[in-house]
Amino acid sequence: VGGQSPHIELYSFLRKINIGAYPCVTLTEVMLNHHLESYIWADPRWIKMNEDIAIVVTLINDLVSYEKEVNDNAGDLNPLFFFQRQNNVDLCDSYKQMVTLIDYYVDHYVQLEQGFLRTLAKYHNPLQEQEVNFMLDHLHYLITGSRMWSMQTPRYCSPTSPFIEMRKFREA
Repeated sequence: VGGQSPHIELYSFLRKINIGAYPCVTLTEVMLNHHLESYIWADPRWIKMNEDIAIVVTLINDLVSYEKEVNDNAGDLNPLFFFQRQNNVDLCDSYKQMVTLIDYYVDHYVQLEQGFLRTLAKYHNPLQEQEVNFMLDHLHYLITGSRMWSMQTPRYCSPTSPFIEMRKFREA
C-alpha cells in the first residue's frame, strides 16, 4: 500500500488465506465430507467460523514473529508493529490492541459455534453429529497448536524476544 502498512481488516482478509489455516480447514472438509450434508458446509456461520479461526491463527503467528519480522525489515506487514506506527503507541499498547482483536474473533467464533450447534441439534444423525464435532475440534486444535508451536519454535524464540515466555537461546 505505497510503502505503508495496510488497514487491519484488509490485512486480516489477505492473511487468513496465506497463513495456511483456512486451506487446512478446507482440506479437512474435503477429506471428511462423506456423511455430512452440503447445507452444513454452505451455512454462513460455518464459513465465518473458519474465517475467524484463520484470523486468530494469523494474529497469534504475527505476535510471536514480531521480533523476527522487525529484524528482517518486514515489520510494516506485522500488525503488532504497524499498530505502533499507525497509532503512535508503544509495544505494550500495541500488544493490548492485538489481544483485544484476538479476543473479539474468539468471542465471535464462540457465538457462531453455539448458534451453529443449536441449529444442528434438531438433526439426530449420530454419524453427522460425530463428524461435526470432529470438525469443531479441528478448528479448536488449530488455535491451540498454533500457539503452542509458535511459543517454542526456534524460528521465533530468542534471548531478546520482547515476550518473556519466548526468551530462549537458539540452538547452535
